[in-house]
Amino acid sequence: VYNIPVSYHRDGDNVTIVTKRLRRWWRNFETPHEVTLRLAGRDYFGKAEVEANTAVARDFMLGYLQSRPIDAKAFGVRDEAGRVARDKVAALLPHIVVVHIEIAPAA
Repeated sequence: VYNIPVSYHRDGDNVTIVTKRLRRWWRNFETPHEVTLRLAGRDYFGKAEVEANTAVARDFMLGYLQSRPIDAKAFGVRDEAGRVARDKVAALLPHIVVVHIEIAPAA
């Protein structure tokens, strides 16, 4: 059992984690694996996998960073007008990994 604190984005039964590629834990999910997550004090079961489709990862990151200005600032992806820039997000993709987890409440 490994405990890895991460920030995440939750949309219903989908949890998405963005991590730096240089970290190694995400490699466990290059093929889908079952996981147990603790979110807001509650346990969930789920299946985690790395998002291999670059276009899907890019589109997720565009929406994610538009909704989280502090993360957009940290990633340095804003243009001169302060908007999240598509080309800067695309340039970021080789340095990050997007992990998707579909969850269900634990029994």
